[in-house]
Amino acid sequence: MTLLEWQSKSFLECEFVVVKQPSLFDSATEDRFAAFLRDCPDVYPSFIRIAMDLKRRGYERYSSDGIFHVIRWQMATSGRDASGFKLNNNFTAAMSRKAVAEYPELEGFFEMRRCRR
Repeated sequence: MTLLEWQSKSFLECEFVVVKQPSLFDSATEDRFAAFLRDCPDVYPSFIRIAMDLKRRGYERYSSDGIFHVIRWQMATSGRDASGFKLNNNFTAAMSRKAVAEYPELEGFFEMRRCRR
């Protein structure tokens, strides 16, 4: 939808468009995130394991960025060949939103901000 099309909508029509929006991210970001999850299948389960462990240890909130740093450290010290392994910080929001959507017990664990478009 162009800016001109959006400006011509009434308030209720715009609200309806926002409510019906299937995703918080644009399709290019979704596609890159889906490709990342497909190409690095160990990262999401590691993210969940670390988040759940932190929650069990009594943390009420934690940073998804912090969890990404832990995963990077684990990859660097695992003894496996991690050359070429990259964990894009642009995916921290998508990862935490996916985690909360699939694991309701993580609701409120990550600070959620509005996505910029």
